[in-house]
Amino acid sequence: MNVRILAVLSAAAALSATIAFAQEAPAPVQNQNNFSLGFGINSIAIDGQNWTRVNLMPVIPVGQFKFAFDLDVFLDNTGKLSSKSWEFTSPDESVDSILRKIYYISFGDKASVLESRSNILYARFGALDNVTLGEGIIMNSYRNDLNYPIQKNLGLEFTIGNLSDFRFGLEGMINNFEDFAYGGGVVGGRLFASPLAPTKIPFLENLQFGVTYVADLNQYAGLPIKTITNNVPLTASQLQTISNAYLSAGVSNFDAGSLPPNEQTAYIGNDRNIFSELGADFILPILPGFLELYGQFAMNIDPDGNSSGTNADGWGFTVPGIRIGPKDFLEARLDYRMQSGAFEMSYFDSEYDNFRAVLVPNSTNVTLKEDLLSADTNFLAGIFGSVKVNLFIFWGYLSAEQLWDIRQSSAPVNPMTVEGRLFLNTNFVAQVPILKDYLKDLSAYYIQNNITNYSELFQPETEVQIGFNAALKIGGTTSIVYSFQRTYTRNSIGVIVPDDIMTIGSQSSF
Repeated sequence: MNVRILAVLSAAAALSATIAFAQEAPAPVQNQNNFSLGFGINSIAIDGQNWTRVNLMPVIPVGQFKFAFDLDVFLDNTGKLSSKSWEFTSPDESVDSILRKIYYISFGDKASVLESRSNILYARFGALDNVTLGEGIIMNSYRNDLNYPIQKNLGLEFTIGNLSDFRFGLEGMINNFEDFAYGGGVVGGRLFASPLAPTKIPFLENLQFGVTYVADLNQYAGLPIKTITNNVPLTASQLQTISNAYLSAGVSNFDAGSLPPNEQTAYIGNDRNIFSELGADFILPILPGFLELYGQFAMNIDPDGNSSGTNADGWGFTVPGIRIGPKDFLEARLDYRMQSGAFEMSYFDSEYDNFRAVLVPNSTNVTLKEDLLSADTNFLAGIFGSVKVNLFIFWGYLSAEQLWDIRQSSAPVNPMTVEGRLFLNTNFVAQVPILKDYLKDLSAYYIQNNITNYSELFQPETEVQIGFNAALKIGGTTSIVYSFQRTYTRNSIGVIVPDDIMTIGSQSSF
């Protein structure tokens, strides 16, 4: 059997057995000009066995480059050192082991390129934690590290700008290069330009237009379990490996040969299910850094339909939109938005990878995120608003979106989304002697999507995320770091249960 098939089987066994575990990436001490070092210890369940993971994360700046590495080892429940993540018995395993050591490599500053300042190139390879294209109604705050450290995705984000007098540029992203082995991958790009820049007309010279396209080339590639095609012969041991992987994911009595040929091949890319969106946007700075106007239009392009063959047609726009500063004290935005059909604002969001393709418990059925789009003919309109405010010790952030069916009644028919964050104002803390000596980081967040009734607000739901992070200085350049995250899942009988992750470690910067 060839190397690729062996790699597929290895990935199936390793990843599927751990899909219940999710953790945000550790946040090493960030210092733009200095070397920093993060250290962490956490417990992970793999194949029904508890493992202790110990990792170092050095961040090394070299000029405009940053090299962030993730060097980890695993100990079993007896304290014995494992070869996990250090396997070199085949070419594919060797490459995977090496790539797992890279957390990210970056070059330049993205904002500097987009705002037509000095830089012309920004790039980041590896973990992506906040990718937005245009004004975000297609892709907003996308991240590929939701299931870190069990699944380390190697993606790419880049921006090239200031290529002519018209400030022409291109920004783009790839979620995970490994997905292309299964015929998939989330890819996106945005062309932008300021056509009136050469005129030097006040205000209008900074008017920027953009065209965005984002596509999931095979939604099934998002499955944590990758099966194989019918035309590849399998040994009994290999079939059992796949069956065990499904069992670990909550699917009992699964026969690896039971999937229909079209589904079985779709998982690794011989049959694809594409979903994409196309849009256009504009940004007009009136007072740069203080006042901007913006707008964006987008539409679904769904050539393959969802898992039942129904096309998710629809469109949406946000205009007018206004963003107000000054950013060092207050940043607020408010926009009017409208959508029709099976369109969802910010479809490719921070949680996309968790809903891209999900194995239904105790079955071999797969639910795609596309399947959750409403296929009705609602014509919705409403508002989105957010505010980020300087609270001295903290920054506070709050956002909410609410839409109504304007043709029928004022009752909300589309889910509301609420997000709240509180994070340390490091500039203020640096001026307070007691705080700057002991407090390195402190943050908390609450996110809830798809609220269909106000009574659901702050109730345990599968689309709720709660988190808390703290870093306390203990002397010199060393800090003790605590991280807690709570999400909710449905067990095999459909009951919502909490899934808590806690990590305690230390970090040092030099």
